[in-house]
Amino acid sequence: AGLRETNLLGAGRTLSLDGLFAQRAQRAVAGLAEPHMFGTDFEAGLSVFQEWRDEPSYDKDELGAALSFSRELRPRLRVSTEYRFRASRVSDIDVTDPVALAQTENVDISTLSLIGSWDRRDSIFVPTEGNLLRASLEYGDAALGSELDFTRLRLTETWLASPRDGTVVALS
Repeated sequence: AGLRETNLLGAGRTLSLDGLFAQRAQRAVAGLAEPHMFGTDFEAGLSVFQEWRDEPSYDKDELGAALSFSRELRPRLRVSTEYRFRASRVSDIDVTDPVALAQTENVDISTLSLIGSWDRRDSIFVPTEGNLLRASLEYGDAALGSELDFTRLRLTETWLASPRDGTVVALS
């Protein structure tokens, strides 16, 4: 469920409140986006989130925040950078292996990401044809405040086609 105000205070700012409520997971996110930061073409976003998940052998509770900046370089091509911090806590651990139990700990994760997207869909609201390509490079390091050091590359592409009226086939 979500709520979105797209012209907050008449300045084009977006305020969003989103929630997920399921038997094994809950998530709440509050976000604020400024479409023209300091009168430029850069968009700034700030979000805070809390998530709880009931995994098979433990429960995980995360609390965090993210700050992002993005810009459309040309129509359909967008680049973004994001700093994200999350405090991850585990509880109700059901592990009998003492070695595995010793490695189960609470951890703070801070990351810096660079994201690019190329959107060639015919509509962002109800797409029927085109594709969306997204690549992100995420880096976590102690210098950023992270207790885990890692680099992660994610690539996703979604294809949409309409073989006949009223039918959309999507592959990702």
